[in-house]
Amino acid sequence: MVQKNPEITPHEDDDDGVKKNLGDAIGDSWAARVYVFIGAFVGLMFAVLFLIIVTPRHTANMMIAPAERSGGTDISAFFPENSSFAKKYMVDSIGSAESTDFMRFEHILLGPSVAKILMEENSYVVDGVKRGKRFLFADGPTIRSPEELSAYFKENITISPVAATSLRHLSYLHPDPEFAVNLLKMIYETADKIIKKDIKAQAIKRSIYFKKALEIEENPEHRKALTSLFLEQEHILTMLAVDEPFAAMIAEPATTGLAPDWPPYHIVIGVFMFAGMFWNYGRYFKRYRGRSKSKRKRNFDE
Repeated sequence: MVQKNPEITPHEDDDDGVKKNLGDAIGDSWAARVYVFIGAFVGLMFAVLFLIIVTPRHTANMMIAPAERSGGTDISAFFPENSSFAKKYMVDSIGSAESTDFMRFEHILLGPSVAKILMEENSYVVDGVKRGKRFLFADGPTIRSPEELSAYFKENITISPVAATSLRHLSYLHPDPEFAVNLLKMIYETADKIIKKDIKAQAIKRSIYFKKALEIEENPEHRKALTSLFLEQEHILTMLAVDEPFAAMIAEPATTGLAPDWPPYHIVIGVFMFAGMFWNYGRYFKRYRGRSKSKRKRNFDE
């Protein structure tokens, strides 16, 4: 007579501590509620400590756009009669130079040439950068050369396009809101002056050349063309003498908010509390990994 094998049931104490269903997970979570609460409290304490030692920083924002030069006054009055070639050349050169100058402005804005001039003018920039420490017990960056200052600019100042327009948005984080605003202004003005100075030097050089060529040229047609080109350079010098933006203009002045923008308190507190909860729950799970299902169930029923 063949005996039937009794129904095999899993032994309750054979569990290796790994959760096999949702009930086990809920039971462990409820049993570890004290550990989770303690972990959240520890995370909160660390968050408060972090917020105490970190240096709050403000964000300075500024918006720039290409300078409008071709839409100014009528330049016909600057040229003699029958100088259509010079007029056309002048209008075309100004129109195409706007985008070229603005592209150059973007590339040198945070470069060593701008940093060198800022360091040579005064020590305000270097001292202000040094005050930008991240923590109360730490020192700010020490700047010794234009290359180091340029590297600091590229790391801390963000230049981003505004949608699909030619506008550019500049942002800078620093503990001192006044210094942050002044630094963006100084960088903008220095970069624009560099481009303006280079264009002026080129115009002076060409003007001198055309003036000398007029003195030795005898052909009336050649003299007329040289005169138009000479007046073109004089017009450029006249426009450069006007105190106005050349490569870029400020679309929105630099400003900061009333309250610090970094660190975000609610995010810091939330991250630290959740980290503490998961950390202490992991300690609980490791400590009671060998418990059987029946013991976990008793913990859940308590």
